[in-house]
Amino acid sequence: MQVGFISDLHILCKMKNLLIIISFLCFVISSGAQTKGFDLPEKAVLFISTHFPDNKIVKIEFEDDEDEYEVKLNSGYELEFDLEGEWKEIESDYNPLPKSIIDLLPADLLVYIATKYPRRAIIKIEKLPTGYEIELSNSNELIFDQNGKFLRKS
Repeated sequence: MQVGFISDLHILCKMKNLLIIISFLCFVISSGAQTKGFDLPEKAVLFISTHFPDNKIVKIEFEDDEDEYEVKLNSGYELEFDLEGEWKEIESDYNPLPKSIIDLLPADLLVYIATKYPRRAIIKIEKLPTGYEIELSNSNELIFDQNGKFLRKS
């Protein structure tokens, strides 16, 4: 009897997750997002719903020459994803990026910025083949390796 209950609970959890994804997709479609006929990869949709839950997608473009999706949110955030839905770049004109995004970065990178630029928010993160390029609210652009070791100002 206990095993059946746990199995039913597991199925309900999976159904709940599926319902959340379907609801988000319906919301995106009904919000008037411009998709130009391209579907955003599921991984990208989940990333947006996790880190930007109160934002609406206002535009999705697929860049053929770079094989990437560009997504614009109603709050001004702009995101780029590769074909698999992995994020490549996240930026805002002046708003700090959400803490959940900042927490994805290596600890050494965060310590460096907190020490050297304590009053500056991160407004852009770009994944590079060898690390990260970070733009701060004072327009400083900093380059870090994949482990978060500071390399140089850009």
